[in-house]
Amino acid sequence: MIAIVLVVCLAPMFSGEWQTKTGAMILTMKQGWGKDALAKLAVGFSFTIEIFLLIAIPNIIVQMVYLGVSGWDAPIQCIKMIAIAPMNMAQAEVYEYLFALFGTLGFAGLVMLISSLSKNDLLSIVGGFALLFVPMVISEYLPYTLQLIVSLIPMAGSSADIFRMNTLNIFGKAVWLPYVELWTPLIFMIACIPVTVSRWAKIQKS
Repeated sequence: MIAIVLVVCLAPMFSGEWQTKTGAMILTMKQGWGKDALAKLAVGFSFTIEIFLLIAIPNIIVQMVYLGVSGWDAPIQCIKMIAIAPMNMAQAEVYEYLFALFGTLGFAGLVMLISSLSKNDLLSIVGGFALLFVPMVISEYLPYTLQLIVSLIPMAGSSADIFRMNTLNIFGKAVWLPYVELWTPLIFMIACIPVTVSRWAKIQKS
């Protein structure tokens, strides 16, 4: 649900300048395209966090009111005995919300990057939905190794992986997949910032 809202709201962030015919005006602004792009990104990420909190906070409140906090110190092996993570229920809950937040931010960064590459809102929205749904659709038909790689794309992984034993070989070391899935979206988000600013500059000058 949150991903669909982000695509609809963030996809026109940059491409919408051309739809409203205000793109050329930015070149005459005192701050120029660079700070304009950074401001757009800041607004996009702030909006993403606000939407996430609007969904997460009520969920947490309802959970605490109706279920309470008893049992939060129980190991997650009570749910799935073959789970290897040394986590209790509270830690798993924290992981789940961090996983969702970081994935949402990474997805937002990619959607705004797609928007900066286009001068058409429709193409930006289609690109955003493709980013959301294509990995989900094709993942099960891919070899196992490629499935693990696809799960690193923001919104493509699952917080339920903490119950599994999947690992990735990174520089010769076996790294538990949920750790990689947690931090990779933040890397996507950070990497998207300079690329988006650069692409916005080039498309403005073209």
